[in-house]
Amino acid sequence: MLRRLRQDTRASISVEAGLALPFLILLGMGAADYSNLLISHHKMQSSLTNAGTYLARAGAPSALESRAKNLAVTGEMSGGTAKLPNWTTSDITIAYKTVVNSGGNYRGNNIRVVKVSSALEYRGFGFVNAIVPGRVTLRDSFEARIEGST
Repeated sequence: MLRRLRQDTRASISVEAGLALPFLILLGMGAADYSNLLISHHKMQSSLTNAGTYLARAGAPSALESRAKNLAVTGEMSGGTAKLPNWTTSDITIAYKTVVNSGGNYRGNNIRVVKVSSALEYRGFGFVNAIVPGRVTLRDSFEARIEGST
């Protein structure tokens, strides 16, 4: 009877599929979660670039910070639905600095720069957080020279 059972290979593909399928499903879900992480980071990066460029070209950037934060988070000046889950305007930081151009490398004496940055905890599907110890945080920033009058 054992000899006959060992020689019977009709269901071997089903056994192999049953053993491999859970691993392949986990691998696929992990790849999907990692892809979602990359897409979320790209959305954050492009949103901060839009907000920073808006402030850099504005006549009075400090007066338009709330609009720029809304632009970063929702893509609209007046607000709306956030591009990323749990992302709010309070997660956006806007800072200004003056770069002294004493060497004359650039046009102008003192160059004003705006920096828009954000940090957001990534939640996703849970596969990336299960693999990476601790919490995964999306962080990005954008700097641009202020072109308008301040």
